[in-house]
Amino acid sequence: MTPTDAAAAPGEDAVEEHPADDSGAEESATDEQPEDRSDEAEPTAEPTAEPSDEPVDEAPSEDADRAADVVRRIGVVVAAASALVAAYLWFAPTTVPANRGLPFGCGSPAHPNDQQLGAVLCGTTIGAQRTAAAVALAVAVLAVLVVLALRPPASHRFAPVALGVLAGLPLLGASLVQLIADVEVRSSDGANVFSCGSAVRPVGDVFARGICADVPGSRLAAGIALAVGGVLAIVAVPFVWRRSRSGEGGAT
Repeated sequence: MTPTDAAAAPGEDAVEEHPADDSGAEESATDEQPEDRSDEAEPTAEPTAEPSDEPVDEAPSEDADRAADVVRRIGVVVAAASALVAAYLWFAPTTVPANRGLPFGCGSPAHPNDQQLGAVLCGTTIGAQRTAAAVALAVAVLAVLVVLALRPPASHRFAPVALGVLAGLPLLGASLVQLIADVEVRSSDGANVFSCGSAVRPVGDVFARGICADVPGSRLAAGIALAVGGVLAIVAVPFVWRRSRSGEGGAT
């Protein structure tokens, strides 16, 4: 072996060793490459949130619809009852005590007895009955408007307020009748009739005021008490409604 061959031999060995090293590196790289890909693929493998096809619990909305429907039915009942009262007051004939306590026919607001003596004896009574009929009709109209206002989606929100209004309307109507309707006093035999005016506008004559005494004042007190009761119903009913609904929600 010549020196050149000897010098070349180590070179050949070195050349032969490099492919071995490269193949080993490639193998190690190929071995490690799946691990890196698996690590990178892990975040993408997480499931994404998709809308579920499970039925949603609609019990609260169904309860609200049912409650609003009940309030609407109550409104219909209040409107019908008020209209019936208005019709009765308008068409029903009435009588007043006359001479020796005998009844005297005054007719009705629809057909009043306003001829001479009838106008004197029955004027105040017919006027008060006419006022009461008008107020009852106004209550019926307001109840109908409340029922018409209870339409989705406003029915869910305003049902408690509507129920309070329906509860307070009759009281407010009765209060209005007590305050603005004229009142009169009669002697025991019905021969003497004195008009006392209304609660808010009592008669100004000194003699008639002495005869009427506290009749206008008592009607004024009754009207104020009824008005306070109506306002209290309008405020208290929604408060009780919301407190009970919140209590049911907390219990569930």
